[in-house]
Amino acid sequence: MNAVTKSGTNDLHGDLFENFRNPIFNALDPVSAGNALALGLTPTQSVHQQNQFGGSAGGRLIKDKIFYFVTYDGYRKSTPIAFTTNNPVAPLACPSEITAAQCTAAKNFVNSQQGSIPRLLTQDIALGKIDYQVTQSNHVNATFNWRNWQEPISTSFASAANSGLTSNQNNFFQDRFVILSWDKVISTDKVNELRYQYSQDHSFQSWPASSQIPNISLSNIFTYGQVNSIPNFTNEDRHQFTDTFSFVKGRHSFKAGLDLNFVHVSLHSATPSSGQYQYTGAVAITNCTANLVPNCTLPLASNPWAATNCPTSTTGAIFCDWLLDLYNKDIGDGRFGKHWSSYGQAHDLQAPGNSNGQLVPAFVDIFETYEHGVYFQDSWKMRSNLTVNLGLRYDIQVLPDIPFPNTTTAIDAAYTTKVNVDYGGIQPRLGLAWNFSKNNVLRVGFGSFFAKTNGSEVSATRRLAFRGQTLNCSPTAGGICAPLVFPDLLYNQAAWTVGVPFTIPGAAPTDQPLGATVLNPAGNPCLGNTACAISALSPDLVNPRAIEAEAVFERQLPGNMSLSASYILTRGEHLPNFWDANLAAPTVNKVYDVVNASGVTQSTSTVPFFTNRIDMTTGSILAAFSVVNSWYHGMVLTLHKPMSHGVELLANYTLSKSTDGGQSTGNVGGEGNDSGIGALNPYNLKLEQGRSSLDARNRFTASVVWAPPYGKNLSNRYERGAFSGWNLSSTVTATNGTPYSAAVQGSSVLCLGDVAQPCTGSVSGIDGGMTGALLSTSRGPMGGRVAFLARDSFDLPSYADIDMRVTKRFAIHERYNFEIRAEAFNLFNNTFIQAVNTSAFSPVQPGGTSATCPSASHTNTCMVPVSSFQTPTTTSNYLLGSRQLQFGFRFYF
Repeated sequence: MNAVTKSGTNDLHGDLFENFRNPIFNALDPVSAGNALALGLTPTQSVHQQNQFGGSAGGRLIKDKIFYFVTYDGYRKSTPIAFTTNNPVAPLACPSEITAAQCTAAKNFVNSQQGSIPRLLTQDIALGKIDYQVTQSNHVNATFNWRNWQEPISTSFASAANSGLTSNQNNFFQDRFVILSWDKVISTDKVNELRYQYSQDHSFQSWPASSQIPNISLSNIFTYGQVNSIPNFTNEDRHQFTDTFSFVKGRHSFKAGLDLNFVHVSLHSATPSSGQYQYTGAVAITNCTANLVPNCTLPLASNPWAATNCPTSTTGAIFCDWLLDLYNKDIGDGRFGKHWSSYGQAHDLQAPGNSNGQLVPAFVDIFETYEHGVYFQDSWKMRSNLTVNLGLRYDIQVLPDIPFPNTTTAIDAAYTTKVNVDYGGIQPRLGLAWNFSKNNVLRVGFGSFFAKTNGSEVSATRRLAFRGQTLNCSPTAGGICAPLVFPDLLYNQAAWTVGVPFTIPGAAPTDQPLGATVLNPAGNPCLGNTACAISALSPDLVNPRAIEAEAVFERQLPGNMSLSASYILTRGEHLPNFWDANLAAPTVNKVYDVVNASGVTQSTSTVPFFTNRIDMTTGSILAAFSVVNSWYHGMVLTLHKPMSHGVELLANYTLSKSTDGGQSTGNVGGEGNDSGIGALNPYNLKLEQGRSSLDARNRFTASVVWAPPYGKNLSNRYERGAFSGWNLSSTVTATNGTPYSAAVQGSSVLCLGDVAQPCTGSVSGIDGGMTGALLSTSRGPMGGRVAFLARDSFDLPSYADIDMRVTKRFAIHERYNFEIRAEAFNLFNNTFIQAVNTSAFSPVQPGGTSATCPSASHTNTCMVPVSSFQTPTTTSNYLLGSRQLQFGFRFYF
């Protein structure tokens, strides 16, 4: 990517500016406002105050020889984050083993994690440039760019559903770039440019001081405690050398170049490093006694009292399961401290855990990558009305080896020993521009483009193949997981001392919430332990690439307007997806009853069910595969009217279709609740073919500028000053919403048969989801998408946005100008729903007199509709949101 930066001149020129927004001019975000009212809070704007300010200056140090240019841009934005819940805890019941004080304290704690929390985003950008005209044929310049970004409580732009104040992170970004270049005019037809760049791209994430507790997640209620991948950092330092030689020969303009990149990466990230307990489904209590009030547990049909007096409520059961564990209550059900659904944690063998909270450099990875390219292109003026561009580029990315391959088993070694180097980065390019008649031009282009493999994928394998392993425990797991009870940790590898979420004033120590004990089991926890998971790379992984073609017809219209019609085709190849490489082909099917809210079967869904591993002596292997392909077809109509009679117009309409075979990045949870990774059946990837998560079929954009010219002709200078210099502009965007998939609520591993966990009477799925094949990025089971509905079969609502700006410029002096402006973003305060709750169905095992899956009418697992499916969760981000007004000025000199 090339960027053009201003340079200084012999005269001093510059500007100063300020843009300001204030909540008194802004509208409320509808989702945040509704959630605030539901919690008894006063609604507040998503942006409270925003200031953007700065300036630039350029001039000479030595006339006609050395010039300078400097600029600064400051940004301050007060934008509160609203933590919300799908299920307020006020109406939920507590088991009678929990005292009234304990129940009230727990609910108060949940509520304390909700609501609007203030935060201030801060950014500072500065650039400095020196140009030196050494001789008439030699020019050198040096550019330095500096950026700091600080974002506290970096969870979401305006709202975070089912999260909590302590379950967040603080983000810091630092960018530093130094670019040196030397332009040499060798002769009238030969020029060479030599460029060197040193850059630092550093990011840091840290915990808030109040989060000294393990990460605990209650499905569709809230989350609290440490963000599992924090603290982390990613530091990328780059040395880049580029040389471009250009020369002209007859009708040909040639250009040849060499690009050498040496990248040093230092990375620290592991998920989940601090440990995470998940409560995603109601636990089957075998002893639902009279001490338990309704909505607390999911009873078994074998207990007549429970069948009558303990009606099912998944949300209520999750809440009570957490309370029983939180306060260390034994109700005689054989699950003391184990009413959770799953526990996950990563452990770095090279950085043994400790119980003293000492800083341990766990999950750190330092490596080098090399990204080199060469290219040659020719712009050939075949005829006065025909130009042909030919080009060829070759890129190669050399990735580091894996220092600690996992050779425990043959399949572990196959996926963790080799990092494939893709030598196929040959990329031909072709372009043609033909002015075949006076007012008509045809442009055609074709090219192949080579992308890079994400360094984080390689680093995850380097860190989490052997030395950094992930354990996923179920409450009934044996081995290293057996002694684990809530809220204990297997390991502690971070700089923190484990605390308690809250305390109850005046309560006895035995009535307080439990604190965690760090178990620190000795030895390698993953030897012979199938509960362990690793990250890996397919041994034949190659770089993604795209083949693009475009044809554009442009016609000059009367009035100096132009109309163009374009067809764009993009073929993506070798795009990534991730799944468990240790899944044996399924040999059995599982049948689900798809029911309505009353438990009446509407249809059945039969899916292949994964119950075996290729190697049953080792755990899951979350591997990256480059097997996904995509298609994009687009038609673009563009009308352009350049400035004349005070009016300029640019309008575009795009009709497009985008499909793929399950690319890993999904929309609003995409193919599930974890970034849309995985496949329901890795042995049949055709099932994943569907719409792309970015498929917006219709999109219209337009911009219009009106600069009334009549004020310039007024003879009275005061009237001329009042009526000239005005400028009114507006942009319009109207688009279809992007698609998303219906997801399975929860991440519990399901059973093949008709009994609830633990699978005492039937076989358990290997991983999560309806097929037992889905893993999240943290290598734990996830719900994934609903199998009986097509991928990305739902759409976010369409939206339209109108922005407007009014400016007035005053000429103070021949050299000085002053401009004031007023801007409106989302002028008509339209609602932009950009994310919804994608949890559509919840799996429920048949049992007792359950209203949603009674055993009297069901022997199959029921897929019960989730009432909050498609409920809006996000209506604001950094680009779109409720109406905001901005006022500003700019002074030119």
